[in-house]
Amino acid sequence: MIPKELLIKYSNPAPRYVAYPSPNIWESKPPIRERINRIKEIHSHKKPIDLYVHIPFCSKLCWYCGCKTEIRPEKECYGDNFIESLEKEIKQVSLNGKIRLKVSSLHLGGGTPTFLSVNQLARLMVLINRAFFIMPKAELSVESNPETVNVAKLKTLWENGFSRVSFGIQDFNQETQWAINREHSYKDVKKLILRCREIGYESVNLDLVYGLPHQDQKSFLKSIEKVISLDPERVALYNFAYLPKKIPHQRLINPKSLPDSKENCQIFLQSSNLFKQHGFLHVGMDHFVKHDDSLAKSFINGTLRRNFMGYVSNPAENLLGLGPGAISFLNHAYIRNQPSSTLWSHQLQKGTSGQDLWYEQTLPDQKAQRIINQILCHMSLTEDQLTNEFAGNLKTLREKFTQFENDKILHWDEKNKKWNVTREGRIFSRFVAQAIDQHWKNSQSHEGYSKVA
Repeated sequence: MIPKELLIKYSNPAPRYVAYPSPNIWESKPPIRERINRIKEIHSHKKPIDLYVHIPFCSKLCWYCGCKTEIRPEKECYGDNFIESLEKEIKQVSLNGKIRLKVSSLHLGGGTPTFLSVNQLARLMVLINRAFFIMPKAELSVESNPETVNVAKLKTLWENGFSRVSFGIQDFNQETQWAINREHSYKDVKKLILRCREIGYESVNLDLVYGLPHQDQKSFLKSIEKVISLDPERVALYNFAYLPKKIPHQRLINPKSLPDSKENCQIFLQSSNLFKQHGFLHVGMDHFVKHDDSLAKSFINGTLRRNFMGYVSNPAENLLGLGPGAISFLNHAYIRNQPSSTLWSHQLQKGTSGQDLWYEQTLPDQKAQRIINQILCHMSLTEDQLTNEFAGNLKTLREKFTQFENDKILHWDEKNKKWNVTREGRIFSRFVAQAIDQHWKNSQSHEGYSKVA
């Protein structure tokens, strides 16, 4: 049981640290041809990249969602227009076929990537394979909504090399689903997963969200038990980011229906225990995976990393993002595409790059990112890592760490000379990362960040 005073003390906003520094403080527009110049440099060194394609469309609005999505009816024209614009962007980053980057992983995210039709998904993969070299051992993964996907689309993706699929379940409790404008039964999801296995998918991942309307320990426990019975390879257990000022459609959710911080923490701890009892390994802050999963292996061997695709195993140094709102990380610089699909498409039509924000990391930023990754991925930090990488005031940081230890968020391992995040402390680990964040105190507004508990 987490003490009430601790929940009050740490029930504040903090970044999720999928990037460092967080996108909320990026302000500048990238120099002309900045993305192309960095891609050319990466290609000259024959370095592989991770490739992310953002398909922004959903057929209906989920009221809890904080992703960059655009609601469209399922008509061919929207997917066709998207593919046409994406083809222009792919030609741009490949210099009309003059360079062909090697891809070590490909992820389709959104939105709902399976909003695209079977023909459009096939056409998408033709464009990607023509412009990029998908390496033989590359992992191809896709996000999907169990309400709208069909077997034909899943089969088309598998035939094009996809081996991992993630379904956004959030919760099986019908009252909770109705309160966030979702509706999918356990029976339907089970049938869908069985078809994935029959098709040949090696990994099925399920996403859950706690902190949603009408959730409590008892109701969520039932959902966890159902998820475990579906035998997924991975489960992500995310905390609901309730930001009604930043995300207007979240105002459709009655705040009185949301569980309080105490209930939230107990839901998380209870769920963690149940997953552990059924043989799942707790990886990072909020992932539970089977021991033979690649995330488990990278967690154990120290190569687990965190980026815009979440937790990733053995990532490439550079990430190229395509599609509206996609963010690239190229030679220590973040470059964001225009979030609006209309403006993104219009700029590509004019022959311009279509990026609206960028941030180039300093050397202290790179060091801080390595420490934050170590904390949030491996839940530990050695004394040597701290002294070698931290560019701020060590005395002040040690005082903060001592306070975290007093609050039982951190534990000092004297024998191995390292700090470990405690079992109860995982839910507060973003605050430990925040102590490293030299930009946090200069951030003008913290309204864009979700509460930790």
